[in-house]
Amino acid sequence: MNLMTLLYINQTTDVKEQFDFAQGYIEAKKRKLLNNRFLDNARPEIIKKEEKELEDAERILKELTIYIKYGKENNN
Repeated sequence: MNLMTLLYINQTTDVKEQFDFAQGYIEAKKRKLLNNRFLDNARPEIIKKEEKELEDAERILKELTIYIKYGKENNN
């Protein structure tokens, strides 16, 4: 399950809770991608998927940060 799905499921929570959840998700993905055992045994497409999910989560965290700071959903 990716971060967008989890945030959608948790859409009844407030933005600060979503922000905290996204931070924890990012930390977990980073730990996984720094784990040599995982990297040694995972297929390249799985590693790419994990990297993509990390990028998506970081983008979402940035959007949540902007929303919290400015009360907007985008930074246009």
